[in-house]
Parts: sequence; C-alpha cells; structure tokens
Amino acid sequence: MNWEETQEMLRTRIKGQRGAQAEIARRAEVSRASVSEYVNGDRNIPVSHISHILVVLGLELQLTPKREG
Repeated sequence: MNWEETQEMLRTRIKGQRGAQAEIARRAEVSRASVSEYVNGDRNIPVSHISHILVVLGLELQLTPKREG
C-alpha cells in the first residue's frame, strides 16, 4: 500500500466514525477545518498527525519488509 492509498483508507475511516474529526483536531491541536481539508482530500495528511489519527480510529501501524520482484 502506498502513501496515497493509505491516506484514502484513513479518510474513509475518519468519515465513517462519528466525532472522529473533532477528536483528531483536539489531539493534534489543529482546527476542525484543517482536519476537514485532510478528509476531503484538499490537503495531504501531515505525517505528524498520523499517530493521533490512528489512536482515534483504533488502528495501529505495521511495517513489513517489501517483497522483492
């Protein structure tokens, strides 16, 4: 999964979880309007906000070695 696909998956999850945008904004100390821009695809999701988003959505990040070939 590349970064664009990851952002799209996170956007979909945020849209589907009631109150997620407000909670992400609170935890990341940004405005709800900023989070709305990420969710609507108007801006990329800042890497510095990923940990807040994962906590709010109840997700964890796993890295696996890339397959060769």
